[in-house]
Amino acid sequence: MHNFYPEGHPQLDASVEKCYLLFRKSLEIQGEIKWKIDQKGFYDNKTHVAPGNAEVASLGKKLFFRRIKEITFSPRLTVSELKVLLSIVKLEPEDLLAQGGAEAVFALKDVTGVLINALRPEDLLKIKRELEEKKDKERKELAEEKKKEEEAPGEAQSQEAEKAPAPREEEEKADETTFADLISLIRDERDFIRYQDLSVRLKEKGEAVLMEKRLDEIFPACLVFVEHLSTQPRLADDLRTLASERLRSFLNHDMIIYLVQRLASKDEPHRGVINSILLFAGEDAARALLDSIIDSGDAVARRNLFNLIVRFGKQVRPLVEERLSNPEWYVIRQMVGLLGELKDPAAIDAIETVYANPEPRVKKEALKSLVKIGGPRATAILIKTLGEEDPSIVAQAIISLGVLKDPSVADILGEIALRRESLGETHEPKREAIRALGHIGSVKAVPYLERLLFRKVWFGKKANEEIRILAANSLGMIGTVEAYKAVQEACKDASVELYAACRRILEGREKKANER
Repeated sequence: MHNFYPEGHPQLDASVEKCYLLFRKSLEIQGEIKWKIDQKGFYDNKTHVAPGNAEVASLGKKLFFRRIKEITFSPRLTVSELKVLLSIVKLEPEDLLAQGGAEAVFALKDVTGVLINALRPEDLLKIKRELEEKKDKERKELAEEKKKEEEAPGEAQSQEAEKAPAPREEEEKADETTFADLISLIRDERDFIRYQDLSVRLKEKGEAVLMEKRLDEIFPACLVFVEHLSTQPRLADDLRTLASERLRSFLNHDMIIYLVQRLASKDEPHRGVINSILLFAGEDAARALLDSIIDSGDAVARRNLFNLIVRFGKQVRPLVEERLSNPEWYVIRQMVGLLGELKDPAAIDAIETVYANPEPRVKKEALKSLVKIGGPRATAILIKTLGEEDPSIVAQAIISLGVLKDPSVADILGEIALRRESLGETHEPKREAIRALGHIGSVKAVPYLERLLFRKVWFGKKANEEIRILAANSLGMIGTVEAYKAVQEACKDASVELYAACRRILEGREKKANER
């Protein structure tokens, strides 16, 4: 019935490995693969996957008959987990049902890279706990029945002795407590001795869980300990110290990568807590975040990662600067943007060096970052870029100077605003210079703007009218008596558009005066 190699066949492992590599390649691009399943095959949202392919349709039907109606492959997928899925497909439906169904098989095998029927890793952990508890109960009942059969009447004293557990038995019983049980116990514990004992036992069991990379089981423990570090009212300092030590012990490289991958997910419900955990992890987490933001192809994921990296503050600046040597221009632009958001003046040297990159988009990002850092050094670099040949670069530099609102650049921008362009030359730098003069608001800009407001030309009258309107608006933003006087004078001999702009500016002044 099933077109699979039998167990032990030399081609079985090779085929599974090949299938795994194909999945990994797709998962690196998509983040996760989720399919709905019915008797006709697989569906990506409402799109039928490989319609007309008999093998795919047959596999979908087999999964459907085994009560699997949805399947999700995550980046945590392993080869062994694919083999578990294969073993389910090879079982007859009635045999699978006898084992508790696909969910029970996945739970007992600790599968987290393949999720079925919208189950979450924590749901599988719960199923596993319930199955283990049921098994323990059955084993105990069987042992009790056997014991009753072997007991002779009248041996009451012997029975009492057997009822009292020996110290060794108590230790074995304590050891049977699962990692998940320990997490539940420590969550509300406030006694130092008991908290310390639970903490040590969590560490011991957690080491094995980490070694087996069952990271979905470690995650709830991280949630509890970060909660203990931030709980209001504040926990006792000795408990906080233990919580801090235990949380740090769980944050190895694999766990940090796992948390970064979850953070990049669009629908992550624990985003805020994961942010706190990664901030707690420090430099190792920052490195992982920077590597992930470079590799991510999803804009939403990049934004989530970007926002958290900025929260690390100036301490991550050297790590960001290390990545400015990346050969890809878009990576350099991203890192320059991060340097700007960090607002560390120490980054100006690196930004100035990066500005030499020939890619215009990198240059523009560097200019934007200089604005966010600010200061005389940033202003000096921006002024130097005004000599660039690319008008779009010059325009960006002018915009940046306008945002800085440094009055010392008013004369420089005024000269650019007055510059006459030849036919066919772009007016973009000129327009941005006029706007920037208004944003800066210096009285030194008024004479330049007046000359533009009253300038008359024989050719290019439409473009000149646009310049005059921009000059009027900037004079209105400066708002001095001389500025308003020039606007009022321009109304006397203005086109319809310029007149409307001047009246709007003057009416705005009157409204402000009345509000006072």
